[in-house]
Parts: sequence; C-alpha cells; structure tokens
Amino acid sequence: MSYQLNTLTNAETTPLDGLDVWTVAFLNNRGRLLDGRDVLNKEYTYLSNGSDAVMKRISNTITAHDGFIQSEALAADIGQRAFSASQLERYAECPMRFYFGYVLGIWSKNEVTYDRKRWLEPVERGNLLHRIFYEYLKQITSDGSLQANHDRNLLQYIAEEQLANYKRLIPAPSQHILLKESGEIRQDVEWFYNEELIKTTRPCYFEQELTIDGEPMQLKLTDGSTITIKGFIDRIDQIEPHSYRIIDYKTGNPNKYRENGHFAGGTQLQHALYALAAEQWLRDTGRDKDARVTESAYYFPTARGVGREVVRLQDKRELLTGVVRNLLISMEQGVYIPTEDAKRCRYCDYATVCVNHSAFMADKKKHPDNAMNMKEFLEVEAID
Repeated sequence: MSYQLNTLTNAETTPLDGLDVWTVAFLNNRGRLLDGRDVLNKEYTYLSNGSDAVMKRISNTITAHDGFIQSEALAADIGQRAFSASQLERYAECPMRFYFGYVLGIWSKNEVTYDRKRWLEPVERGNLLHRIFYEYLKQITSDGSLQANHDRNLLQYIAEEQLANYKRLIPAPSQHILLKESGEIRQDVEWFYNEELIKTTRPCYFEQELTIDGEPMQLKLTDGSTITIKGFIDRIDQIEPHSYRIIDYKTGNPNKYRENGHFAGGTQLQHALYALAAEQWLRDTGRDKDARVTESAYYFPTARGVGREVVRLQDKRELLTGVVRNLLISMEQGVYIPTEDAKRCRYCDYATVCVNHSAFMADKKKHPDNAMNMKEFLEVEAID
C-alpha cells in the first residue's frame, strides 16, 4: 500500500487493517468524504488508464482508444501487403474488424458446433454449389477450350457425386434434414442449369487465381500506381472476340446488390477490382493481348436468388483508382475505427470486445476536429 501513516488524522494512530487505511484516505482534513476516484486512480494505474480510455472514447476527438493508431511500422507494412477484394471491402465496412483480424491476427476459433436443425452451414453450402458448378463447366467446355455443350444428366451426376462427398465429410443430424437440404441443393442445381441454357456468353476460365508466374499480381491502377492483389475469380466468360465478363457466384440474398449501387461506400469492390485484374492477367499471360473486361456480374443461380444477375459495366476505373488509393491511405494513416452501423455488429466475431463502440462513431465522424484524419475514409463512404 503506497499510503503512509501520516495520511491519517492522527499521525500516531496505527490503522487496524487495509479498510481503515482506505477509509482515512477518502476523508479530507476536516473528516469529510472525498470523491475517491482520484485516490483510486493514483493507486491503481490500470484503473486510471481504463478511466482515461472511457473518457476519450465518449469525447468528440478520435484517439487511439477509437482505433486511430499512428504507427510508422504499420504504415510500412500496409505498403507491402497483398490484398484480396474481400479484405478491402471488409476494411470499408468496419476498419476495426479489419484491424483485429488482418493486422493483429486475432481470429475466432473455428469450433465445430452440432446443430440438430441443420446439416450444412451457409459457407459449406456455398462451397458445395461452387464445386458442382466448377466441375460441370470444366467438363462440358474441355477446361474452357470449347463452347459449352450442356448436359443435364452430367450435371445431375456431378451434383450427386459431390453430395455424397459432403455426406461422408459432414454427418447430418437426421435423415429427414439430410433429404430436405439435399433436395434444396438439387433445386439450386436445376436453377443453374436452366439459366446456363439461355446464356449467350462463352465460359472460358474457372476458379482462376490472380497470379503471374506463381506470384500475386502487381495490379496497375489508372494513375500509374500499383497494388499487390490476390484472390480467385469464379468465372471469366467471353462476350465476343477480345471482350469478357467476369462472374462471381453468390448463394445468399441478392438484395444488397442494388442496380445503381456501384461501389456502395467501398463495400462492393470485387466486380471492379477483379475486372481490372482479369483484363491485365489475360494480356500479361498472353491469353489475349487485346482483352477488355467490359462487364462484371454478381450471379445468383439458386432458388433463393431466382437466377438473378446483377451486372456492373466496367466504365468507372478512374473512380475505382480513387477508392482503392483512399482506402490504402486511410490504412497507412492509422484509421481503424469501428463502423457506425450497429447492424454490422450483430454477427461480428469481435462484438464482445467493441460492445457499443459503434454508438459513438456517427457524431465523431461529423466533428470538424476529425475531418483531416478522416478525409480519405469519409470520401470513400460517400461514394455510391
């Protein structure tokens, strides 16, 4: 205990116990009770630091306690990273979530949980459908070298084969649920087949990795700068000679992909970033030195998505460059604040850490004292 006996009203009085010491420490020289916060903070530095963090978090100024982390080492690391489109999108959605996962490397444990009401998790279901589509298109086009020669029986065979693989890998909680979900997947496969029959584009490349000679691509942006990019493109279709469309399969809800929402505040970049990357990949690898990727599509070939295809014309590359550059500058400047959209926190792995942090961010972003530090990030958020 750091308090000396002379803090007592009678210097010759010996405290009976620790409680007696604290009781006297909370009294002034007239015996009146003081606000004990200063005394406690002085004695316990961790408590003091915590109080300081709370006060700064609820203040108007964005500080390190909000995720404004100024570090030369972190800024240098950002310049050396290879980014996927989903990583950049995640940063735009919530920089703090990006920081926890991709900078600090803190990930939730991938625990297997038994759900008696469901066989496949959404990610597993999506992976299964992707695998079926990939195997089918690869076979009917001879790995992209021929026009598609559609065959319903072949597709059904591949679907059953992949279903059997998943049944072996992931036990179903009951026969009833297994039959129900397997039937739904067969329905999705039928939707896919019928949509493919009416497509006029020619499938050429499937699950194409964005690498040159085995290394992540150095993607050239329109201002001459480069970003190291990594990832896979679900599919590249040829529209006509030297003209291509990239396709990204989606098995979830199509509602967030609005027809007129091109970048959605930086949260939808894949269609544009990978279109530019696919065009460069086709040219640099010699597949098509005159290639132009003119369209991208988010494709929902399932019963839930009713075969919907959200097409984005690739005519905003200067704007894409600005969005990407601003996101990278924002990272380098240390802006790792939480989202202000509490709806994004509902399913976030880090919600127990942030608690209600998002509640403070709307006002902080608007405060003039933060305008300079937030400039690039706010510019991206404003772009639809």
